[in-house]
Amino acid sequence: RLTAPGALQDRRHQRGKDLRPAQLWRLARAGRQIVLWNRDSKDYRSASTEEIAALGETLQERDILLLHDRFPATVAALPPLLHHLAERGLEAVALAPR
Repeated sequence: RLTAPGALQDRRHQRGKDLRPAQLWRLARAGRQIVLWNRDSKDYRSASTEEIAALGETLQERDILLLHDRFPATVAALPPLLHHLAERGLEAVALAPR
């Protein structure tokens, strides 16, 4: 999540699928934290390092960007992505557990 605290108001997945109440209940009982994203890097679709890094030029405060650390292009994109954010006065922060 980018700096500036705020709760997401949307309860829908990026892909448009609703989380049903029974699913939410099961996840909560299992102690899982539910975090929805509003920006998708599409790194799972073979996005290039450059495409992922360029997201740092368009992300806004309170955006939550979905990234997967198992893809080499994503890992390589982190330094330039973070640099783009810093140039714009933004920074990435960790989501704190409940």
